[in-house]
Amino acid sequence: MQKIRVMRFYITARTAKSEEVKKMYLLLKERGHTISLDWTQIFERKIIERPYSKNPETTGKYAGKVIRAIKNSDIFVMISDEEGRDMYGELASALSFNLIYRKPEIFVLGDKSSSSIFPFHSSIAHRNTLEEVLNEIEKGRI
Repeated sequence: MQKIRVMRFYITARTAKSEEVKKMYLLLKERGHTISLDWTQIFERKIIERPYSKNPETTGKYAGKVIRAIKNSDIFVMISDEEGRDMYGELASALSFNLIYRKPEIFVLGDKSSSSIFPFHSSIAHRNTLEEVLNEIEKGRI
């Protein structure tokens, strides 16, 4: 039996999809993978609040944590949604790291429509589900 390579994931989406992201975290952990940062906790624990300008020092520090988590990830996954904002900044960060360091691998899940240009970059793979990404890892394609 082939040994599965353990990957570190960063998943981004609109905050409105945080429950979907948490389910993905569980699936990843069940399959032996790790999460580089659980951003769903920042709003639940009120680590930062909107508007972000309410506490710029804390918000700025957390932005640095997000950037480091993306850089330290093997796989970056974005759940596509035209209404998202911060997730497109995270995608651009992941794309920059991918172009410089050849990682993380980048996947956009769902509809290809977007209000941003970044999901259409040639370094980004489009899949319908996280399960498809996991299958590629398990087959050794990533």
